[in-house]
Amino acid sequence: MQTEKVRFLTEKFNKQLSANDAFALNKKLSAAKDEAFAPLNALTVKSKLAATLLSVFLGGVCAGRFYVGDYVYAIVKIVVTIAIGLISGLLSFVPVLGILISVASSIGLVIWYIYEIVKCNNRAQEVNYTKICEVLTAYSV
Repeated sequence: MQTEKVRFLTEKFNKQLSANDAFALNKKLSAAKDEAFAPLNALTVKSKLAATLLSVFLGGVCAGRFYVGDYVYAIVKIVVTIAIGLISGLLSFVPVLGILISVASSIGLVIWYIYEIVKCNNRAQEVNYTKICEVLTAYSV
């Protein structure tokens, strides 16, 4: 592919990829045919910022995971979170055991929430790189 086209696409996709993926993409774009430019230019990618913000503000309903396309994971997470909440609520009537389980489940859910924020950002990068590579494979040398 021509140098100016490679530069344009690299600038377009750089913000939505990890540093390693951006470097690898630059090499792949250089080796790609010029016919790949139009489909790559028309390609829409997931925003890392949007995935992160959705995870921060709507993490309880797995909006970030739905955004990046992890539908099964998101539904499983919602079901597990509801189950943990119900179990904690039911056991809260047991004096000491209920309090311990409630505290432990709350800590676990907070850790899971923080993990999801980071993971959604990374997952958006992975999805973007995969989509770009699929187009490049269709137009491979």
